[in-house]
Amino acid sequence: MLITLKVSDMSCNHCKMAIINEIKEYDQTANINIDLSTKIVEIESNILTQEKATQLIKNLGYTPESV
Repeated sequence: MLITLKVSDMSCNHCKMAIINEIKEYDQTANINIDLSTKIVEIESNILTQEKATQLIKNLGYTPESV
């Protein structure tokens, strides 16, 4: 499943790594691509849902939106 979210309040590599680490903690096999210039987070996962990915990112204090 491919999940695409826009995280407008993500601004630097620290933000990027925080999101990657949070998602990897839930699904170590997830393939994550984050583009800081467009604020787009793409996650390929067999076990992660859009709702769970959104919640994980919200837990970090960011505001993810569906694309």
